[in-house]
Amino acid sequence: MIFKTIDFHLYTNYSNVDYSYAVKLKTKHICNYIERNCLKPLKFQTKDNQGIIISFRHGYNDATDSTFEPKISPTNRVSCTLAFDKEKYDRLKTDNDYREFCLESLLQAFETAKGKYEIPTTEILESFEELRQNNFVNEWLHKKKAVKTKKILVELHCAMTIDQFQLTLKVSQNNKEIYKKVILETDPDEFAFQYKLGDILVDDEAIIITTKTKKELYKLSFSELV
Repeated sequence: MIFKTIDFHLYTNYSNVDYSYAVKLKTKHICNYIERNCLKPLKFQTKDNQGIIISFRHGYNDATDSTFEPKISPTNRVSCTLAFDKEKYDRLKTDNDYREFCLESLLQAFETAKGKYEIPTTEILESFEELRQNNFVNEWLHKKKAVKTKKILVELHCAMTIDQFQLTLKVSQNNKEIYKKVILETDPDEFAFQYKLGDILVDDEAIIITTKTKKELYKLSFSELV
């Protein structure tokens, strides 16, 4: 198997879905960066898992020592259960506070799984540090297309922060940017934006940005570029 993913989940004994989702969202810009820039090119081979899940557990009275033993989940990922201190978490204020919480949780999970499962811990931590050195800027080029008849270059740029995901349309001519607009904003969660990242189509009148299901996401008439 190839180790591909990192994910965080908060499990509670009360149905506060919004709170659990908010905890997860604070980690997504980091997980996404590590998955794309570290794990995808690394192709780290394992015997029995395809990633790691940091499973925070809060509010259960039936927890035992065995509850916190790392195990392989039904999705073939190493599930590391950690106790969640809600009062401590609620005192976090800054973006860097949440990022350090994410790092501390990763280190704790790696320690519980050490010697039991194959995880590229060194490479993951190096990737986290690389992102930190880049001020946690997580940006990438989704797609580009040269339109020779118009002598323009069309690009779709993605940016993922701790708070949101943005898709920006850029059009350049003779190496000079002539159009730039954010055409999509969502939560920083692949489930919220991945299916909307489709293709760049061009006809005689316009540039059309589509979703993965071929629906129109945005249309830019060439008359707007004049």
